[in-house]
Amino acid sequence: MTICYAPTFIGPYPKILTYSLQKEPFIHVDGDVHLPHWLDDSIESGALIAQNIEMGSQYYKNMMNDILRRDYRMPDFLHKALERDVILSYNAGFLGRNDLDFIQEYCRIAFQFIDDNGLRDFHSRNLSVNNNLLMTILKLK
Repeated sequence: MTICYAPTFIGPYPKILTYSLQKEPFIHVDGDVHLPHWLDDSIESGALIAQNIEMGSQYYKNMMNDILRRDYRMPDFLHKALERDVILSYNAGFLGRNDLDFIQEYCRIAFQFIDDNGLRDFHSRNLSVNNNLLMTILKLK
């Protein structure tokens, strides 16, 4: 397991960096996640696990509309996903497991979006788009 500490960045960038450095199956658990018992073996053996699916609220949709108005550079599939009336995402309070190729693809696209748009230090847009990115890439597979 590789642990990354990136104190100059806020938001999910350090988490995504940590995911990208893993060379074997892992589960990342945020400090504010409470697991009363260890995960079931059927979950642990899965290709990918995430904390939960979230259906975007109006607050979330307003954030996505703001991103679209700013005309950030992003893959077409993400742009189309952000235009939807109801935006689904995965909460990455815990994330990981066995499909390291998918996780690397997610990290690559997330880094590209963050770097192309100068969002390393802008928490809310960075977080919401990257949670949506995870859901969108999974739906394409």
